[in-house]
Amino acid sequence: VPRLLWPWGLTAFLIVGLGWYVWAALTHPGLVGYWLGDEVLGRIGTDEFGRNTEWYKPLLIYLLPLAVGLGLWVVVAAGPVFRQARSLWRDGIMTGLRDRPALRFHLLWIVVPLVVLSVSRSRLPLYVLPLFPALALVLARCLVAGCSLPRLRRVAIVVGVLSMVLVIGGKAATAYLPSAKDERLL
Repeated sequence: VPRLLWPWGLTAFLIVGLGWYVWAALTHPGLVGYWLGDEVLGRIGTDEFGRNTEWYKPLLIYLLPLAVGLGLWVVVAAGPVFRQARSLWRDGIMTGLRDRPALRFHLLWIVVPLVVLSVSRSRLPLYVLPLFPALALVLARCLVAGCSLPRLRRVAIVVGVLSMVLVIGGKAATAYLPSAKDERLL
């Protein structure tokens, strides 16, 4: 039995993950119908919420924030990620993933939610936030596999400093841009 399906783990998941939902459903009649009808079916199958329903929006709404959110690491890790992908392709995807259970887990963590979110008709950028830990782990694995430790340390310091400079500079630059949502008048 895979470790993810251990009885104690499933029991803890059900208590922690579903406890509040059971309590809320028991204390508020009709809530289960709302959750299933509006929050699940309404968001996945209809455009009643009008949130980025066009076919191309997953590219803008999900992939762009993921790339920007990873920052300069996307550039640094591009080579090692490409080499790992080429190695997977060369070994055969299924064989390569069978031999790398951690990578298989992380890719499932990324791909399955991304497909579900892309198929859904209601799309917001914040929906992809839970994918960042898996992406960071995959990038880290690829970097460790493709770089020596001293080089990796130097790269991490440079990327960290450049990222801070870009974030602080970006925040400073946006402070001077005119905006309709300017709160200084208040």
